[in-house]
Amino acid sequence: MNQDEILHIETDDSCAICGLKGSNILTIHHIDHNRGNNAYDNKIILCHNCHQKHNINEEFLSNDEIQNRKQHLIVKTLTTHGLNILKMAYRSQSSVLALKAQVFHLIELGYLKESELPLHKIGDGSGSLSEFDITEDGKLLIEKWFV
Repeated sequence: MNQDEILHIETDDSCAICGLKGSNILTIHHIDHNRGNNAYDNKIILCHNCHQKHNINEEFLSNDEIQNRKQHLIVKTLTTHGLNILKMAYRSQSSVLALKAQVFHLIELGYLKESELPLHKIGDGSGSLSEFDITEDGKLLIEKWFV
């Protein structure tokens, strides 16, 4: 699944602000206004109306409102369990044990990676308990949104 698909899934194919549905009226907004910054946490789905309101006059739709909504969407998408694993890895600055199936979305988004020299591995395949390290992108996500 690519990042744009994840963005549409987290809003149920609707505008993250007003809830308007319809793939032909939705656009991806870069929260920091830098189109070169394509990090998952810098992008949010908006309808053309909300996007225009924000771009024309931020009094109608402020950056704070957009960031607040994105933070809620991050929690929804990464799951409470996934965020807890990221926070534990961030705080401990060491590997964490987790089931690969439970953190696959974090691996796919580039926030966790399997430990290069795992000390522990129980089982084989997606149901195995393995060690994971937080990536630089994972650290940035935690620092930006949850510290």
